[in-house]
Amino acid sequence: MYRALLVTSLALLTACPVIPKDDASDGVDDTGDSGDDTGGGGDGITIAEAKALGEGANVTLSGVIVTSPLTYKADGFFIQTPGGGENNGLYVFLPAGAEGLFFEVGDEMEVTGELVDFYGWTELTVSDVSAIQITGSGEVTVDSVDPSSVTDWEVWESSLISIGGDEVTSDIDSYGAVTLASGLAMDNVFFNYSTELGATYTNVIGQLGYSFETWGLYPRTEADLQGYVAGEGSAPVPISDIQTGVVADGSSATVEGAVVTSALTPDGLSKGFFVADAAGPNNGVYVYLGNSWSGTVPKLGDEVTIKGSVDEYYDLTELVAKDITVTGTAAVPAPTELTEAPADWEPYEGVEVSLIDVSLGDEGSYGEVETNFGLNLDDLFTNVSSYANQDYATVTGHVFYGFETYKVVPDSTDDFVK
Repeated sequence: MYRALLVTSLALLTACPVIPKDDASDGVDDTGDSGDDTGGGGDGITIAEAKALGEGANVTLSGVIVTSPLTYKADGFFIQTPGGGENNGLYVFLPAGAEGLFFEVGDEMEVTGELVDFYGWTELTVSDVSAIQITGSGEVTVDSVDPSSVTDWEVWESSLISIGGDEVTSDIDSYGAVTLASGLAMDNVFFNYSTELGATYTNVIGQLGYSFETWGLYPRTEADLQGYVAGEGSAPVPISDIQTGVVADGSSATVEGAVVTSALTPDGLSKGFFVADAAGPNNGVYVYLGNSWSGTVPKLGDEVTIKGSVDEYYDLTELVAKDITVTGTAAVPAPTELTEAPADWEPYEGVEVSLIDVSLGDEGSYGEVETNFGLNLDDLFTNVSSYANQDYATVTGHVFYGFETYKVVPDSTDDFVK
């Protein structure tokens, strides 16, 4: 959910001028301020006073304290007026990026920018990192807030707050967010945490943000998730429920007892592997890891439990992994034999199939090879171009979908049998 929030339209990215500090010793106003600009703020004002000036005001905030690292997109961070309190937190947005900016949580800084209302969230947009100066260090304040006493979260917008005794009341969605018993969301703006339905915390600390008309806590590190007690999580589902839409796109899903049926794809946009919990149509799915995956990477024949979310990625059904546990090894389900092309390849998506009596044609675009089954072989795992214009008793591979067409992706040379 936060990804969309940070994609600010160009209309909102108006660069604000850096306001120079006035050297009062020369008797000249170096700021260029004639004194009749009612839209700006000067040195020494609090964040609350700056927010009161409203959208479009150019302000310089001195002595503010950094309360967070950069977001995972590295285009923003949070600050507070020393001592914190209501209306004294602010998100600093860096449309030009943070290259050349180095700071730590607890640094004191001076920052100049323009106040922008981004879909109900007040941000301080700065033109570039030259508008930010580190001036020292200070103490970060965490405000303890009782949700039952809050009538309007607006006063805590962008503040670093602590909520005691919270519980996860939803599965993780496809964007990595959950809802909490406090009524807030919890989102992975800074890092990808692991949690599950029913998990409880003695204390959750985070920056309070606003996205898609929802207030949410953004924990900064694992240390902000205190006193974690695991919950029961969502009930396991068969892969067929994922492939037939019983589990909706974007929903969390746990699959138990599935067997890894392929190697790991090479590094790239489609890094992942296939699993199945039975042979036949609708019983296989592609598990997407991505290149930033740092968890368990299973191998062919491993039996696994996978917690993740369902994602229809350009009409390819994927299980986006959040957590993988290898529980043992098991026999790989036998490939489904096909003597001719089915009326619809959709039920075979993610399933390992063996094409019988295969005639391969010419090599096409992007390393693909034509077949007499009305779909191409693809080189997701291994180069297939050397098999062009030959006949085979069987060709085995997983059914994949990309660029609006189905393909079969063999694992290795062993999948081509004369």
